Amino acid sequence: MKIENFAILVRAEGVTGQVVLTAAEQRLFSRLVIGTIADVNGTAKIIPIKSIELPANPEVFPQ
Repeated sequence: MKIENFAILVRAEGVTGQVVLTAAEQRLFSRLVIGTIADVNGTAKIIPIKSIELPANPEVFPQ
């Protein structure tokens, strides 16, 4: 799986927001989480969310 961007969305106290991470934290967290899920389950399932568009971030995830 080629990750182009990564966000952590949470809903707390009735509000949906994004956890702010540095580029290094984003890379590390995405590798740990996606890699662990893939190791345990054989794959990480990604479900498209049409109401949210997360643009590719080549500064964090270079081609």
